Amino acid sequence: MDEFKGRWQALESEDAGSRLVGGALARSVSECFMAGYQIALDRTFHLRDARWGALAVSEGFDGHPPVTMDGESALAGSKTWVPGAPYVDTVIIRVGRGQDSIFVQIDLPCGGVRTALREKDGFLDDLDIGMVHLDRVPQRSYRVIDAFPVRLFPLMEATSFFAVLMTVADQTGASIHSALLDESHEMVQISATELNVEDAKQFVERAQDWLRSNPTWAERSLAGWTTDQKLVSMYAGLANH
Repeated sequence: MDEFKGRWQALESEDAGSRLVGGALARSVSECFMAGYQIALDRTFHLRDARWGALAVSEGFDGHPPVTMDGESALAGSKTWVPGAPYVDTVIIRVGRGQDSIFVQIDLPCGGVRTALREKDGFLDDLDIGMVHLDRVPQRSYRVIDAFPVRLFPLMEATSFFAVLMTVADQTGASIHSALLDESHEMVQISATELNVEDAKQFVERAQDWLRSNPTWAERSLAGWTTDQKLVSMYAGLANH
Protein backbone atom coordinates (compact mmCIF):
# COMPACT_ATOMS: atom_id res chain seq x y z
CA MET A 1 0.00 0.00 0.00
CA ASP A 2 2.94 2.34 0.58
CA GLU A 3 3.92 2.05 -3.10
CA PHE A 4 0.34 2.84 -4.19
CA LYS A 5 0.33 5.86 -1.89
CA GLY A 6 3.43 7.21 -3.59
CA ARG A 7 1.95 6.90 -7.08
CA TRP A 8 -1.44 8.24 -5.92
CA GLN A 9 0.06 11.29 -4.24
CA ALA A 10 2.28 12.09 -7.22
CA LEU A 11 -0.70 12.23 -9.57
CA GLU A 12 -2.99 14.05 -7.13
CA SER A 13 -0.30 16.69 -6.53
CA GLU A 14 0.13 17.25 -10.26
CA ASP A 15 -3.57 17.44 -11.16
CA ALA A 16 -6.09 18.81 -8.69
CA GLY A 17 -8.81 18.93 -11.34
CA SER A 18 -10.41 15.63 -10.37
CA ARG A 19 -10.36 13.61 -7.19
CA LEU A 20 -10.41 10.49 -9.36
CA VAL A 21 -6.99 11.07 -10.92
CA GLY A 22 -5.16 8.98 -8.32
CA GLY A 23 -8.00 6.50 -8.00
CA ALA A 24 -7.63 5.56 -11.66
CA LEU A 25 -4.35 3.86 -10.72
CA ALA A 26 -6.07 1.24 -8.54
CA ARG A 27 -5.77 -2.34 -9.72
CA SER A 28 -6.86 -4.27 -6.62
CA VAL A 29 -9.88 -4.22 -4.34
CA SER A 30 -7.73 -2.84 -1.51
CA GLU A 31 -6.42 -0.04 -3.71
CA CYS A 32 -9.97 0.80 -4.85
CA PHE A 33 -11.02 0.91 -1.19
CA MET A 34 -8.15 3.20 -0.22
CA ALA A 35 -8.61 5.51 -3.20
CA GLY A 36 -12.33 5.84 -2.46
CA TYR A 37 -11.66 6.22 1.26
CA GLN A 38 -9.27 9.12 0.68
CA ILE A 39 -11.76 10.80 -1.65
CA ALA A 40 -14.48 10.40 1.00
CA LEU A 41 -12.24 11.95 3.66
CA ASP A 42 -11.49 14.86 1.35
CA ARG A 43 -15.19 15.37 0.57
CA THR A 44 -16.11 15.23 4.26
CA PHE A 45 -13.20 16.91 6.04
CA HIS A 46 -11.53 18.88 3.20
CA LEU A 47 -8.03 17.41 3.46
CA ARG A 48 -7.14 19.01 0.14
CA ASP A 49 -3.36 18.60 0.03
CA ALA A 50 -2.86 15.02 -1.23
CA ARG A 51 -2.07 13.72 2.25
CA TRP A 52 -3.56 10.40 3.33
CA GLY A 53 -5.91 10.35 6.28
CA ALA A 54 -8.01 7.97 8.34
CA LEU A 55 -11.22 8.23 10.35
CA ALA A 56 -10.64 6.24 13.52
CA VAL A 57 -13.82 5.24 15.34
CA SER A 58 -13.62 1.53 16.25
CA GLU A 59 -12.43 0.60 19.73
CA GLY A 60 -12.08 -2.36 22.05
CA PHE A 61 -10.31 -4.90 19.83
CA ASP A 62 -8.08 -7.32 21.74
CA GLY A 63 -8.66 -5.54 25.05
CA HIS A 64 -7.20 -2.18 24.07
CA PRO A 65 -8.74 0.71 26.07
CA PRO A 66 -10.98 3.28 24.36
CA VAL A 67 -9.77 6.80 23.72
CA THR A 68 -10.59 9.16 26.58
CA MET A 69 -9.81 12.74 27.53
CA ASP A 70 -8.52 13.54 31.00
CA GLY A 71 -9.03 16.66 33.10
CA GLU A 72 -6.15 18.39 31.32
CA SER A 73 -7.67 17.59 27.87
CA ALA A 74 -4.92 15.06 27.09
CA LEU A 75 -5.94 12.04 25.00
CA ALA A 76 -5.11 8.42 25.77
CA GLY A 77 -6.31 5.05 24.49
CA SER A 78 -6.50 3.16 21.21
CA LYS A 79 -8.45 3.07 17.97
CA THR A 80 -8.35 -0.43 16.61
CA TRP A 81 -9.41 -0.38 12.92
CA VAL A 82 -7.41 2.10 10.87
CA PRO A 83 -6.93 1.50 7.10
CA GLY A 84 -3.33 1.96 5.97
CA ALA A 85 -2.29 2.81 9.52
CA PRO A 86 1.48 2.95 8.87
CA TYR A 87 1.04 5.38 5.97
CA VAL A 88 -1.53 7.95 7.09
CA ASP A 89 -0.47 11.57 7.49
CA THR A 90 -3.44 12.71 9.53
CA VAL A 91 -5.99 10.90 11.67
CA ILE A 92 -9.47 12.00 12.73
CA ILE A 93 -10.44 10.39 16.02
CA ARG A 94 -13.75 10.11 17.79
CA VAL A 95 -13.44 10.73 21.52
CA GLY A 96 -16.35 9.44 23.61
CA ARG A 97 -19.62 7.92 22.48
CA GLY A 98 -23.06 9.01 21.42
CA GLN A 99 -24.16 12.64 21.42
CA ASP A 100 -21.40 13.62 23.83
CA SER A 101 -18.59 12.49 21.52
CA ILE A 102 -16.25 14.93 19.80
CA PHE A 103 -13.93 14.53 16.82
CA VAL A 104 -10.33 15.67 16.81
CA GLN A 105 -7.75 15.84 14.04
CA ILE A 106 -4.11 14.95 14.67
CA ASP A 107 -1.41 15.48 12.07
CA LEU A 108 1.32 12.86 12.06
CA PRO A 109 4.01 12.34 13.15
CA CYS A 110 2.99 13.52 16.60
CA GLY A 111 4.46 12.96 20.04
CA GLY A 112 2.48 10.38 22.00
CA VAL A 113 0.95 8.81 18.89
CA ARG A 114 2.09 5.54 17.37
CA THR A 115 0.61 3.14 14.85
CA ALA A 116 0.79 -0.65 14.70
CA LEU A 117 -0.38 -3.24 12.19
CA ARG A 118 -3.11 -5.73 13.07
CA GLU A 119 -2.74 -9.39 12.26
CA LYS A 120 -4.11 -10.11 8.78
CA ASP A 121 -7.36 -12.09 8.67
CA GLY A 122 -7.80 -12.84 4.97
CA PHE A 123 -9.99 -9.83 4.13
CA LEU A 124 -8.41 -6.74 2.56
CA ASP A 125 -5.01 -7.97 3.66
CA ASP A 126 -3.21 -5.60 1.28
CA LEU A 127 -4.86 -2.64 2.99
CA ASP A 128 -2.44 -2.84 5.94
CA ILE A 129 -5.16 -2.33 8.55
CA GLY A 130 -3.75 -1.28 11.89
CA MET A 131 -4.31 0.60 15.12
CA VAL A 132 -3.52 4.03 16.52
CA HIS A 133 -2.36 4.26 20.12
CA LEU A 134 -2.45 7.55 22.02
CA ASP A 135 -0.38 8.20 25.16
CA ARG A 136 -1.35 11.48 26.84
CA VAL A 137 -1.48 13.51 23.65
CA PRO A 138 -1.75 17.16 24.81
CA GLN A 139 -4.40 19.59 23.64
CA ARG A 140 -1.85 21.60 21.63
CA SER A 141 -1.29 18.54 19.38
CA TYR A 142 -4.86 18.23 18.08
CA ARG A 143 -7.77 20.36 17.01
CA VAL A 144 -11.48 19.74 17.52
CA ILE A 145 -13.40 19.61 14.24
CA ASP A 146 -17.06 19.88 13.27
CA ALA A 147 -18.78 16.54 13.87
CA PHE A 148 -21.84 17.26 11.70
CA PRO A 149 -20.48 15.88 8.38
CA VAL A 150 -19.43 12.61 10.04
CA ARG A 151 -22.99 11.27 9.96
CA LEU A 152 -22.80 11.21 6.15
CA PHE A 153 -19.38 9.59 5.96
CA PRO A 154 -20.70 6.06 5.21
CA LEU A 155 -22.51 7.42 2.15
CA MET A 156 -19.44 9.46 1.22
CA GLU A 157 -17.41 6.24 1.35
CA ALA A 158 -19.89 4.23 -0.69
CA THR A 159 -20.27 6.78 -3.49
CA SER A 160 -16.51 7.39 -3.64
CA PHE A 161 -15.73 3.66 -3.79
CA PHE A 162 -18.17 3.02 -6.63
CA ALA A 163 -16.93 6.10 -8.48
CA VAL A 164 -13.40 4.68 -8.30
CA LEU A 165 -14.64 1.28 -9.56
CA MET A 166 -16.34 2.89 -12.55
CA THR A 167 -13.21 4.90 -13.34
CA VAL A 168 -10.99 1.82 -13.10
CA ALA A 169 -13.41 -0.09 -15.33
CA ASP A 170 -13.04 2.61 -17.96
CA GLN A 171 -9.25 2.65 -17.56
CA THR A 172 -9.06 -1.12 -18.07
CA GLY A 173 -11.04 -1.04 -21.31
CA ALA A 174 -14.46 -2.11 -20.07
CA SER A 175 -17.54 -0.87 -21.90
CA ILE A 176 -19.12 1.71 -19.64
CA HIS A 177 -21.70 4.31 -20.65
CA SER A 178 -20.32 7.84 -20.72
CA ALA A 179 -23.23 9.11 -18.60
CA LEU A 180 -22.30 6.79 -15.72
CA LEU A 181 -18.65 7.75 -16.03
CA ASP A 182 -19.56 11.46 -16.02
CA GLU A 183 -21.77 10.89 -12.99
CA SER A 184 -18.84 9.25 -11.19
CA HIS A 185 -16.68 12.31 -11.75
CA GLU A 186 -19.46 14.66 -10.72
CA MET A 187 -20.34 12.68 -7.60
CA VAL A 188 -16.87 12.91 -6.06
CA GLN A 189 -16.84 16.70 -6.41
CA ILE A 190 -19.82 16.99 -4.03
CA SER A 191 -18.97 17.67 -0.39
CA ALA A 192 -20.83 16.13 2.53
CA THR A 193 -22.69 19.37 3.25
CA GLU A 194 -23.90 19.58 -0.38
CA LEU A 195 -24.83 15.93 -0.87
CA ASN A 196 -28.30 14.96 -2.06
CA VAL A 197 -28.82 11.64 -0.29
CA GLU A 198 -31.30 10.22 -2.80
CA ASP A 199 -29.09 11.11 -5.76
CA ALA A 200 -26.16 9.42 -4.04
CA LYS A 201 -28.15 6.25 -3.38
CA GLN A 202 -29.33 6.11 -6.98
CA PHE A 203 -25.75 6.49 -8.22
CA VAL A 204 -24.66 3.53 -6.07
CA GLU A 205 -27.52 1.45 -7.48
CA ARG A 206 -26.57 2.32 -11.07
CA ALA A 207 -22.95 1.39 -10.40
CA GLN A 208 -24.06 -1.94 -8.91
CA ASP A 209 -26.25 -2.56 -11.96
CA TRP A 210 -23.19 -2.11 -14.15
CA LEU A 211 -21.22 -4.59 -12.04
CA ARG A 212 -24.06 -7.12 -12.22
CA SER A 213 -24.19 -6.67 -15.99
CA ASN A 214 -20.43 -7.23 -16.28
CA PRO A 215 -19.87 -10.12 -13.86
CA THR A 216 -16.38 -11.10 -15.07
CA TRP A 217 -14.79 -7.66 -15.23
CA ALA A 218 -13.72 -7.38 -11.57
CA GLU A 219 -12.35 -10.92 -11.41
CA ARG A 220 -10.23 -10.27 -14.51
CA SER A 221 -9.15 -6.74 -13.59
CA LEU A 222 -8.86 -6.44 -9.80
CA ALA A 223 -6.36 -8.34 -7.67
CA GLY A 224 -7.91 -9.78 -4.51
CA TRP A 225 -11.42 -10.00 -5.95
CA THR A 226 -11.94 -13.59 -4.84
CA THR A 227 -11.35 -12.82 -1.16
CA ASP A 228 -12.41 -9.17 -1.00
CA GLN A 229 -15.50 -8.89 -3.24
CA LYS A 230 -17.85 -8.76 -0.24
CA LEU A 231 -16.71 -5.14 0.12
CA VAL A 232 -19.11 -4.31 -2.73
CA SER A 233 -22.13 -5.58 -0.82
CA MET A 234 -20.89 -3.95 2.38
CA TYR A 235 -20.75 -0.55 0.68
CA ALA A 236 -24.10 -1.12 -0.97
CA GLY A 237 -25.50 -1.75 2.50
CA LEU A 238 -23.96 1.48 3.82
CA ALA A 239 -25.57 3.44 1.00
CA ASN A 240 -29.00 2.07 1.84
CA HIS A 241 -28.69 2.35 5.60
